[in-house]
Amino acid sequence: MKLIVAKTPAALSQAFRVPFENEGWQADVDTPHFTAAPYPLITNQRPVRLQCFEYGFFLYLGDEQTLLKRIPTAGVEQVFEKPAFACVKTQRCLIPLTSFCTIDTQTRKEVEVSIPDSSLLYAAGIYETVTTKEGEQVNTFLLLTQPLLHPAIKRIPYLLENGAHRSWLQEGPIAEDYFSSLKPFDVSRLALKPRS
Repeated sequence: MKLIVAKTPAALSQAFRVPFENEGWQADVDTPHFTAAPYPLITNQRPVRLQCFEYGFFLYLGDEQTLLKRIPTAGVEQVFEKPAFACVKTQRCLIPLTSFCTIDTQTRKEVEVSIPDSSLLYAAGIYETVTTKEGEQVNTFLLLTQPLLHPAIKRIPYLLENGAHRSWLQEGPIAEDYFSSLKPFDVSRLALKPRS
C-alpha cells in the first residue's frame, strides 16, 4: 500500500499545530511503499513535533541481523496477538495522508483512494526504533489496516475520525478492546480512481 501526503511541511505543521522536525522533507507521490524514504508522522511519546520515520518494520533472520524484508502493514485484528507488534500498547503514531494507493482486486490495477471533501486523513500506526548491524538507530513505522467490505478493495488504512486522534496519541498503554470502542470510519466517503 502506497501512502501519499501531498502537503508541504508548512501545511502539515499548520494542520497539526506543531513544528516540523525535518524542514527539508518534500512530498513525493511516486515513492513506492517499500523504499526507505522518510514519511512524516506524530508519535504518542513526542506529540509536540512532526518527525520523519521509515515505512515498514524490519524483519531480520536470526542473530545475524540479515534483513529478510520489511513489513509495511498489519491488520488491527492481529496487532494485540502477535509479539512482533507488542509496541502497539505504548508506541503509537498518527500518520497523515491525502490519499493512498492499493490494488483493485478485480482489475489487478492500482487505484488511488481519497476523500473528495477532506484535505487530510489520519491513519493509525505503530513504531519502533531498531539498531542495524552497523550500529545505526533507525525509526520505523507500520501502518495499521482494517478489512473493507468492498468488491474491489479488501483492506484500507485504519482511518481515525477527528475525535479518536487524541486517544490514539495518549501516553501509556491502551486496552486490547481499544479498536472496538471507536466509532467506525464512514467508508462511504471514499472515492477511487485509476492510477495512470
